[in-house]
Amino acid sequence: MLDLLLYILGLIKDLEPTVLYDDDKIAIVQELEPYEDNEDMEVALNLLNYYCYKKDVDFDQNRHVITASIISNNDLDFIGTLEGENDTWDSQRQSDYINQYGYREDSWGFCQVHRPSHSHIVNDPRFFTDEVWQLKECWRLYQDGVAMYGKDKLYKTKQRFQCPNK
Repeated sequence: MLDLLLYILGLIKDLEPTVLYDDDKIAIVQELEPYEDNEDMEVALNLLNYYCYKKDVDFDQNRHVITASIISNNDLDFIGTLEGENDTWDSQRQSDYINQYGYREDSWGFCQVHRPSHSHIVNDPRFFTDEVWQLKECWRLYQDGVAMYGKDKLYKTKQRFQCPNK
């Protein structure tokens, strides 16, 4: 079924993906097999004309970047903040920061959710198994104004992405 959808979307190259619901677009992005290069992905879904992507990285990172772009409606500040928090876009990543007492900070995932402050998120069984759910939680925290260290790096991180003109 997915192959048929990709084939149809590939035939209708100029079809703007907004005719699909966001969750449908995310599902397609998550199911895609990695392509040789971004040009192949652009032909298949034409996504790069409509969503932000990270320059010069493999599809595995861009799968998450494009998903974050769909969720946030191309909010480059949000995407740059995630990059500042976790530039590998690894949903399982624990913070590298060692505090003044010599302990590793208990922060996890795409946006380095701080377990002591947001245990209901990090302890949720979906946190380490559902990357889309985790990105949606990061977006919710971002919209709620939760302080994220990555915001302090926006002047550097935003340059790493290509986004469509709004």
